[in-house]
Amino acid sequence: MNAGPWLQPAYDRVLQSARMDQLAHAILVHGTPGWGEADLARAIAEHFIGLGPGELNAQSAEYFAHPDFHWLQPEAPGKQIKVDQIRILRNFVLQTCQKSDRKVAVILDAHMMNMNAANALLKTLEEPPGECLLILSTNSHQDLLPTIRSRCQSLPIRPAYDSANIAWIKAQLKTGSSNLVAMTADDFDILLFEFGGAPMFVLQAIQRGEKSLLPDLVSCIAAPGQTGRVEQTWRKLELDLLLSRWMRYLNVLMQVQCRTQAGEWGPDNFLQPLIKVLVSASSADLLAFWEELCWARRLMHSTSNTNQTLLLGRLLLRWCELAHS
Repeated sequence: MNAGPWLQPAYDRVLQSARMDQLAHAILVHGTPGWGEADLARAIAEHFIGLGPGELNAQSAEYFAHPDFHWLQPEAPGKQIKVDQIRILRNFVLQTCQKSDRKVAVILDAHMMNMNAANALLKTLEEPPGECLLILSTNSHQDLLPTIRSRCQSLPIRPAYDSANIAWIKAQLKTGSSNLVAMTADDFDILLFEFGGAPMFVLQAIQRGEKSLLPDLVSCIAAPGQTGRVEQTWRKLELDLLLSRWMRYLNVLMQVQCRTQAGEWGPDNFLQPLIKVLVSASSADLLAFWEELCWARRLMHSTSNTNQTLLLGRLLLRWCELAHS
């Protein structure tokens, strides 16, 4: 397997189950967003249909032609998986194997199945075909029907923030991107912090040429005239992920303020510019803005027609107000 080293233990458990003839007919790969649940699902599928590591990459998986392999995912980002897609999957799993020892089907973002699709899949799970492995992949397994979860072998991905993962990220960048060359060690570390150490999020951000939010967070307060520029830049980012990055700064700022007031540990160097422009903001002010960010995330998750431009503009305005609390 050529996926990240933190995925290896879960991958090995699946292969061990197969060797002991204890492999379940359905596996639920799940984990925290950004830790590669889709990559693990692909790696498992590669093994069982006889492909080499990396042959079934993210770009080719949906269109890979193999008589014993089926790949299913939402038709577009944010779209639901529909019942017709599950019906096609069911027809596939009922067919006999042609080249491999078993048929393999992957459902990416399984939590995006609508109710009809989920009920249709449940029928397949209740009456599993003999020589077929279903691999469900999700970063939100709590949104799956409990009856679906209970009929799958759970394969959780355990986040592990260590040097091996960081080395893996850098190795991927050296082979596929020049963006890391112009990035200082401090810039790289700040991105790791913003994304909670999630390797896939960090890798994707650097490959897209994204920068840390920190300079923009500082400039919005130090020079309010920059807010329009920042808003325009941030519109290109995935808002839900941007909010979680923003919240990490609030979380650390509140911890720093509490510890400093107690005469304990002082703030990290990379936060100094932000602390300087927010010197007048109290713990209550920071907590109120934290709750504002939480409200924004709940709003995004509860409705599909949120005006993200207006929402982002409101949050940046409230952020600037922290300097004058």
